[in-house]
Amino acid sequence: MEILSGKRSVEAAFGDGNSIVDWVRSKIKSKDGIDDILDKNAGAGCSSVREEMIQMLRISLLCTSRNPADRPCMRDVVLMLQEAKPKRKLQDSVVGGFGGDNVVAAPDIPLPQKPIAEQC
Repeated sequence: MEILSGKRSVEAAFGDGNSIVDWVRSKIKSKDGIDDILDKNAGAGCSSVREEMIQMLRISLLCTSRNPADRPCMRDVVLMLQEAKPKRKLQDSVVGGFGGDNVVAAPDIPLPQKPIAEQC
């Protein structure tokens, strides 16, 4: 939630005794709550990134359920994250930067990619 919102886990803006989890839950109930939660500096202005951020928000809400029995196990969290990974394609299969050597991407291991304007 901290990464998605750009906020710390406990801030004075959340109110006395409230955490980011309480703040997110209260914002979701409002009409423009998602817009208030998602950090524009983290890419929320781009529709494809926004959808990915919303998926991460859903997972984070499950992980912070009030009732511990309702929280998914880590194996399920990993599966949800794998299903939610970006569908964007890599532009190049070669990435430089490791001691001057080029590293070729293995076909089954996607490399991280910075979003570029053309994809938004």
